[in-house]
Amino acid sequence: MDHLLRDRIGGAREAHGLDAYARAHGLDDLAEAYRRLAREVLAHNHLALGHAAPPQLAHAGTRRAYVSGGWWVVRCAEPRPDGSWGPGCRNCPHPEVGSRIAVCLTCGRVYDVEFPADADAAEAALLARGNPRTRNYFWHASHPLHLAGGRPETAASLRRENRARGLGRRGGR
Repeated sequence: MDHLLRDRIGGAREAHGLDAYARAHGLDDLAEAYRRLAREVLAHNHLALGHAAPPQLAHAGTRRAYVSGGWWVVRCAEPRPDGSWGPGCRNCPHPEVGSRIAVCLTCGRVYDVEFPADADAAEAALLARGNPRTRNYFWHASHPLHLAGGRPETAASLRRENRARGLGRRGGR
């Protein structure tokens, strides 16, 4: 799916084809399209696995989005300082950037999503990296990388990394 990431950092729209899904179902609201698609995917997957019924969509709080391999994602479980995990299935659903929600297509949890204040500047810095797999942005201290002693990244630190690697600038989304 790297071809989807040439000129953007991906989210639920790209990962799940939400625009096409919404058009095909006559939906104007991408958040509702995402929820409807999630219910269909959960039903299909759980029936295919022989489960009696799929989980219902349930609001499960707020998660902070981060970029991993060119995709905005959230964790469907929060790491604790002691290394254990809080509730959730540990999947990494893609948030729908415009409506700021993420729906886990594994367990049905629905999250409100917080994006960094410098998201547009960070995306611009990441897009200067030709290979989407090198587009990573861990901006908040609760990410497991930072629990191991790392420092949260900023758009400025991404630009410094780019300069150190001889990479130019590109526009944001």
